[in-house]
Amino acid sequence: MQFTKNLMNMVELVKDYKNNDALRSSFNRLATETFGIDFEHWYKKGFWNDRYICYSFVFEGQVIANASINRMRLRWDGKYYNAIQIGTVMTAPKFRKQGLSYRLLDTIVKEWENEVDFIYLFGNDSALNLYKQFEMKEFKEHRFQAVLPAFKGINGIRKLDLQNEADLSLMVEMTKNRTAQSEAIGTEEDSHLIMFYCHQWFAEKLYYIEKKHSLLIMDEEDETLHLYDVISEEVQEMQEILELICVKNAETVEFHFKPSKCKLQLEESILSVEDQTLLIRHKGIEPTESFKFPTFSHA
Repeated sequence: MQFTKNLMNMVELVKDYKNNDALRSSFNRLATETFGIDFEHWYKKGFWNDRYICYSFVFEGQVIANASINRMRLRWDGKYYNAIQIGTVMTAPKFRKQGLSYRLLDTIVKEWENEVDFIYLFGNDSALNLYKQFEMKEFKEHRFQAVLPAFKGINGIRKLDLQNEADLSLMVEMTKNRTAQSEAIGTEEDSHLIMFYCHQWFAEKLYYIEKKHSLLIMDEEDETLHLYDVISEEVQEMQEILELICVKNAETVEFHFKPSKCKLQLEESILSVEDQTLLIRHKGIEPTESFKFPTFSHA
């Protein structure tokens, strides 16, 4: 890979600068321009912790390219792994095609390849050739669906309001103490990612079932109930959870994870989502069964 020599002499590599107001603000501007997302509210609420680290090139005081890592704790096929997930890969338009992303990825891989069990990411289709230069291999995830069971009714299921301090505290505490709902692949110590999703896009889709002491992140779309996550200190049986949900028109449920406990008949199919190809730089890791990384574990 060739770099533009003059530019590489003028940029500075900086990392882990979340508490630098000027650089964080510049990073946020680039993220907003590239992806339409802003990390500032997440930071100010205290959820941007040491598990999310930015690696950026800075030119004249501005972040012009970035690749971030999330330090992840995973349980896959009954074994625990430490991994890093790469995300927020972006370059300002006028600095593209000059090798900046390659250089950032190369820095991350060299720094972390002997510190973790594997490195992975969910890549844009247009960048797959870049990622494969780092010995990353494509893996196929699966979609898991089932027919919704009949509603049995319950008192005590309510919608959460993250503007309410008691509800926010409840959610923060439960995400910190959660147990993964999937043995195929589950994540732990990822409360920072869950809170990011909830503040960005899912604040109106949070529910608490007191009887099960469980938080549900879900949304009904046409005839499908999308169950994004079940946050609980115990592994929950999904049919029992779903029987407590009163839906409008949904007839099927799509799990955005592979549930460990589910009496329902699961239908499996290969998952194909644009710009969400799973690539892993692995050390002999080969899945023994169908799986899906929980949606809210994506960086």
